[in-house]
Amino acid sequence: MIHEKVRVIDPDLADAELLILRVGAADETRVLRTHFAGDMPLLSYDELDTRVGETYADWEIVLAEREEERRRAGGGRGSLL
Repeated sequence: MIHEKVRVIDPDLADAELLILRVGAADETRVLRTHFAGDMPLLSYDELDTRVGETYADWEIVLAEREEERRRAGGGRGSLL
């Protein structure tokens, strides 16, 4: 998304390298890991949009299933009639 929102929109940044910084705990010390996105294939905006939409749809299913399980367990909201 950063590629689409920054490099595609602004021609001055078209050749900028994308760098991912990740801070994680390893052996009780904080370690900074870097990943250059230059070697990764970039997805088009349409492909990203499709994948994000699919992810949201999947989460809607998961949340609906969780709600149904909660209701079946007797802790759900609903009519007393």
